[in-house]
Amino acid sequence: MNRSLNKKKFESVIKVVYHFLRVCVVVLYVLLGLLVVTSIVFPFISEGLFDFNLANLDNIDIQTGSILYEVRGIITFTGIVNVKWLLSLLFVVLTLNLVFFQFILIQLKKIITDVYNKIPFSDKNIKRLKYMGIAYLISSIVLPMVNGSLFVKVANTFNIFDATINFSINFQSVFIGLIILILAYVFEYGAALQEDIDLTV
Repeated sequence: MNRSLNKKKFESVIKVVYHFLRVCVVVLYVLLGLLVVTSIVFPFISEGLFDFNLANLDNIDIQTGSILYEVRGIITFTGIVNVKWLLSLLFVVLTLNLVFFQFILIQLKKIITDVYNKIPFSDKNIKRLKYMGIAYLISSIVLPMVNGSLFVKVANTFNIFDATINFSINFQSVFIGLIILILAYVFEYGAALQEDIDLTV
């Protein structure tokens, strides 16, 4: 009785997670579509519309985490800069980040579907886990470089301070990638054991 109850709960949780991931995938597809359309239209917009008065930055504070930096009084902003190409770079950075998250979500959704269909140790799931692990390892190098280049461009465009890219690997992504790869090999081992049991029976 308890086992059937646990099975029901498990299936309910899997169903909720599946529908949540499905919604997330659709939302990300919409966002990516908007970014692509914007990127196509963007070059044809007049550069004059993107002139930004640096004096507007005097009333802006910068917050990172729980720390609030009061910019006013420390730096005097003067002049007008054109932010068109800065926004173009922002679109590229956002697109790359969204493509990475979309890839991960799609793989997760497929894995959850197979789990719900009672084939968690399928060869496809093992490959999906490996793809996710490799994607995280690649993102640990690529995304910090891309995101860092945007930060440098912002700092240099607005003359806040001179900035250069000090490349650093995202070790959190490396750790997640390695954990996922380990899980993939655990799944592979589980699939081999299941196959041996099936052959024995």
